[in-house]
Amino acid sequence: MTPVRIALCCSLLAAAACGNVAPSSQLPWLVGVQVLALSDSPTEAAAHDAIALGASDEAAYGALEVRGDLAGDGEPERVLASYGLGIVVLDAAGHSIARVKPLAREGSADGVVALAIVERSLLAVAVQAGGHRESEITLSLYRLGDHGLQLLVALPVEEHDGDATRIGGIVMLPGTLLYRAPGAAAATTWRYDARHLRYLELPVQPAPLH
Repeated sequence: MTPVRIALCCSLLAAAACGNVAPSSQLPWLVGVQVLALSDSPTEAAAHDAIALGASDEAAYGALEVRGDLAGDGEPERVLASYGLGIVVLDAAGHSIARVKPLAREGSADGVVALAIVERSLLAVAVQAGGHRESEITLSLYRLGDHGLQLLVALPVEEHDGDATRIGGIVMLPGTLLYRAPGAAAATTWRYDARHLRYLELPVQPAPLH
């Protein structure tokens, strides 16, 4: 992990008072949950499996794969993801049980940079979009439910502009998350809304008048 990312994660941890859970070096934007399975290196096997699911050679390029208990039922699922394939969840028998459509192309840096199953049966997907000079990494959190993969939140966590890099991050707390946008001076609070089945940003409370 770079010094900049270490400094950001330490500040987020201090704000959340959860310093006992360190960020993963491969998933440095997410703090507060243990990473159970992670892939950040494309493999030929993942690309082959993506093609078997109907992706073209181009769409299967850069495919990542993780295995773990995403449904929370003790049975392992297999998750495949690439920019051109989208996300596909397969059950233990190899049947597709959930799918997220491919992303719209934005530039030469497009790609899934990390795919992870983390505590609380969450799927974390870090996607980079843009060109080699200007690009942005967005971290999305999903939960597998009765109607497929439910998007809980999707937030930018890293921005690149030439040689400049701005880092953000997410701290997970029970029912709540703290989010610091890349380059932001302060974090915002997001709370899980059971009616909308996703995290919603809480309004900023004005400072009291003295």
